[in-house]
Amino acid sequence: MANEAVLRDLLTHHLHKEVKASSDRDKIDFLLVQYFSLCAPSGLEDADLDLDYVAQVLEPALGPQEPKLPIWLTSLETLMQSATKCKRLSELLHSGVLEQGRKLKMQGGDRYFDPAAMVAFARFSFMMRRVFFRLMHDDLNAILDGLRELEKRGVNSLDCRRAQFSADEPTTRLRMICQSWKVMFHAEYSSGQPLRMLVDLRAAVDDALQGGATRKPAARSAAAASKPSGSGKRS
Repeated sequence: MANEAVLRDLLTHHLHKEVKASSDRDKIDFLLVQYFSLCAPSGLEDADLDLDYVAQVLEPALGPQEPKLPIWLTSLETLMQSATKCKRLSELLHSGVLEQGRKLKMQGGDRYFDPAAMVAFARFSFMMRRVFFRLMHDDLNAILDGLRELEKRGVNSLDCRRAQFSADEPTTRLRMICQSWKVMFHAEYSSGQPLRMLVDLRAAVDDALQGGATRKPAARSAAAASKPSGSGKRS
């Protein structure tokens, strides 16, 4: 039901409030990104996402304007550049980019509601969403590829305690979890616990791959214990 008209009406409701609370700011920020995502073409390249274009798409909601990045938001460009250089989700989460963007938003106070600032934050949030989903899918695909490779080596379970799973987690269950995460993570990005689990799970799979795992150590030990020693007698 969140079509263009509904989103625009919701934005109008919050923007026209005489007194705006921090919750209104967060709702407006979220709605602007949703509105832009709905109205912008799906094949939009990152290079096309300049302030002029974002302002043009948001014009029905914010009105016509000549966008110019406010001086107090010049660091947003640096934050976006840092985010786009991240190769893994762990890099993005540990970079502090998302937290710094939120901090700027909170510190801005009422300045956030200046149309130029709202356009700048909508652009920033949309870019962060793009980076987030790209890295999230890369991590999930890397985990699934890693699990397939480990199973080829005869490894059917992993020690995933760092990701808050068991010390002997079946690879089949890990694959099912990853598939469910692909659906769950279509929600708004954050640095919450499920994402930390995803990052730690990839680290666990990477460690197993780099360790040259072929079979579970316990299985190898059991197999070795079952073989005759070839020297000496049983007691």
